[in-house]
Amino acid sequence: EPWPWSQQSHVAAPHHQHLLKVCRTWSARSCAAPAHRRHHRVAADDRGRLPVRSQLDWCPRLQHAAARRLREATRNKFYLIKDYKSKILLDEANLFSYWYVPKNLNKKKINIFNSKFNKEIKLVLSKLNFKNDTFVHRDFHVSNLIINSKNQIGLIDNQDALIGNKAYDLASLIDDVRYKTPNSLKDKVYNYYLNTNKKIDVNKFKNDFDILSVLRNLKIIGIFMRLAERDKKRKYLKLIPYAWNMIDNRMNKNKDLINLKLLLATHFPKFITK
Repeated sequence: EPWPWSQQSHVAAPHHQHLLKVCRTWSARSCAAPAHRRHHRVAADDRGRLPVRSQLDWCPRLQHAAARRLREATRNKFYLIKDYKSKILLDEANLFSYWYVPKNLNKKKINIFNSKFNKEIKLVLSKLNFKNDTFVHRDFHVSNLIINSKNQIGLIDNQDALIGNKAYDLASLIDDVRYKTPNSLKDKVYNYYLNTNKKIDVNKFKNDFDILSVLRNLKIIGIFMRLAERDKKRKYLKLIPYAWNMIDNRMNKNKDLINLKLLLATHFPKFITK
C-alpha cells in the first residue's frame, strides 16, 4: 500500500530539522535536474540545478525520521513502513539475472551463472553490519528532490520507502547512474556525510556502503534492460555501461565482494576487471 500522494513532498520534514548538521564551508558541484522536474524549481537557481551539498544535508534529516509510523493527514491513520529485508534485496539483485543475463549469456551458461550468482548475493548480504533501523527512500537522488517557494526542500516518489540500512540512500545519491561524477566528488560527498555523523563506525559503514551500491546498480541494470525489452524504452540501455563502471569501482575497494567480482569478471569481462 503506497503512501498517500498528499504526503509525497513532506516526509520527515520540519520535525527533524534540529537534527540536521550543516557544514557551511563545503562547496560542491551541482547536478542538473531533468527538464520535466524543473517546473517544480528543483534547484537553487533558474537552471534547474540543486547543489550536491543540499542533497546531502537532506539525507540525515530523512534518516532521523526512522520512526515507523507516519501520519496520513487525510485519514488520520498511520502507515506501517516495512523492513528492507534481505529477501527483498536478493529479489532486487535477481532482476539482473532475470532480465540482463539471458540477453548476454548463452543458454548453457545462464543456469550455471544464476545459481552461483544467487549464492554469492546471499553471502554478500550476510556481510552487512547495520540493522534495519533507518528510513530508506530507496531512490534518493537529485531528480526526486524539490524546492518550494519558501525555499524548503521536499522529497517525492517515496511510496517505496522501507526501514533499512543507513548506508543505502547515500549510495543512491553518490552512485547515481543518471549523472556521471568524478570519483573525487564522490569521495568528497561521502566524507562530508561522515563528518556530519561522527558516531558512525567508519569501517562498518564503508563496507555496507560498497555492498549496497553494488547491489543497487545490479538491480538498476536489470530494471533498465526490462524497460528496454518489455517496454521498448531503448534509451535506458546507454546508461548501463556507467552502472557497470560504478559496480567495478566499488568492488575494487571491498574484500567481501571479491568472489562476486570474480564471478562477474568471468562472465562479463568487458565491464569487470579481474
